[in-house]
Amino acid sequence: MKLVFIVDDDPTYHMVAKMLLQQEQQPFQILSFFNGEEALQHLQQQKQLPDIMLLDLDMPVMNGWELLEAFLQLPQTGEQFPSIFVISSSCHETTKARFSKYPFVRNTYTKPLTRQIANEIFTQYAS
Repeated sequence: MKLVFIVDDDPTYHMVAKMLLQQEQQPFQILSFFNGEEALQHLQQQKQLPDIMLLDLDMPVMNGWELLEAFLQLPQTGEQFPSIFVISSSCHETTKARFSKYPFVRNTYTKPLTRQIANEIFTQYAS
């Protein structure tokens, strides 16, 4: 079963993302986090990386950029990084250039999350 992290401060976004994920043909274990610090704490405690992460950039406590930086600092245990897909209202062309520093960011999308975007994510993840 694939593990998916949803990291976003909007509860409505979590509801929509879960609904779209549940429509996929693959079974997913979905964990929700409302800021990057919650997700990072879970990673450090459970020592289990997700297969896919849907990440917002603008969140309180620890934003998406800070979580991406924290991923770079995690000790390498031989595990692959998750496939991170940034889905944010602040994902503009000027910010997309910054993602080249993070090889685990597979793609970026502007909100809202739609069925088409979800399909693209799972197509990219499978490849």
